[in-house]
Amino acid sequence: MNTQASFIITPAQRHHPPAIHAMIRELAQFEKLEHLVKGTIADLEKELFGERPITEAITALMDDTPVAFALYFHNYSTFLGRKGLYLEDVYVKPAFRRRGIGRGGAIVSFLEMGAAGVPMEGTKGEWGRGQVELNLEHAEPLEMADRHVLLKHGAREIAEQQGMALTFMPKVAPDEAGSSCHVHASAWDLPGVRNAFWVGHGGDGEPTATFRHFLAGQLAVAREVSVLFAPTINAYKRYQSLSWAPTAITWGMDNRTCGFRVVGRGPSFRIENRLPGADANPYLAYAAMIGAGIYGITHRLELPDAFSGNAYAAADVLRLPATLREAARAFQHSARVREILGDDVVDHYALTALHEADAYDRAVTDWELARYFEQS
Repeated sequence: MNTQASFIITPAQRHHPPAIHAMIRELAQFEKLEHLVKGTIADLEKELFGERPITEAITALMDDTPVAFALYFHNYSTFLGRKGLYLEDVYVKPAFRRRGIGRGGAIVSFLEMGAAGVPMEGTKGEWGRGQVELNLEHAEPLEMADRHVLLKHGAREIAEQQGMALTFMPKVAPDEAGSSCHVHASAWDLPGVRNAFWVGHGGDGEPTATFRHFLAGQLAVAREVSVLFAPTINAYKRYQSLSWAPTAITWGMDNRTCGFRVVGRGPSFRIENRLPGADANPYLAYAAMIGAGIYGITHRLELPDAFSGNAYAAADVLRLPATLREAARAFQHSARVREILGDDVVDHYALTALHEADAYDRAVTDWELARYFEQS
């Protein structure tokens, strides 16, 4: 994995290499790389960034506005003999929608996915090393699912072109942040004028009965459809306490410890489902959410009070399944899910998940070999 560090380089510094050199030396000093701090700038640049001088690369790519600049170090883990020491926001500004910084490194902007019919609201660095959050513009469910799939394919192709690897695996390491697929949902009238979750003018209104029943349906069915939000063995390792991934099936106002977070007012009033992992099939996840919402409206389910506080520490709240097998059994035996999705869908995806769980149970993992090879 390549490690990134962010600098802010203003237009005034574009033609002032000493300022850039000072930043490079500061980074080397922070990392306690004495042999680099004492070396010449030319040696330092070559060691960190390859054959192309970093000042030349920056000058070539700068525009007339301040930008956030991410440096991707080639073989940084090998170079240091360890992981990077700190996390930095790898947010990429539009000025850097190009390649070619250093040997094997790149500045990659996913904002160009708009040319493929996948308009992006923006990207930002997230908590994990090398982790990036991609935000798509809103659309109707089927169109959004199509865009979701195109984005994942496009992101992998972009990474491959740069000689990198990209994964949507929900949990790549026990000590790293997991990767999610947070789904924001609201319901609108057919002309697309009125948010059916809100009544009144702007911030002076309040949530509607439709909203309450829709969200109540999510809470009622979430555990039973979790296999559609988390369809792999690895997905359940993302659900860890105090990890930003939810463990409790609760809802709260702008509460990120809950499985469902409600945000906004007026036209922006919506539900954020924080349960799906980055490996979720969007067609199935959206179907589960819409079906659960309609179930709640049809059966006029009552919404419990919003949870306040730390949902990770809450007692007497419904929890997500701990394993894929547990989730598959809950899905398979749910009368509500069968009413929502039909027997054929439930039987097919339950069988698929149980087959995956069986394959995992037969596997001999690296963890087992490391723990038991010598001790047995």
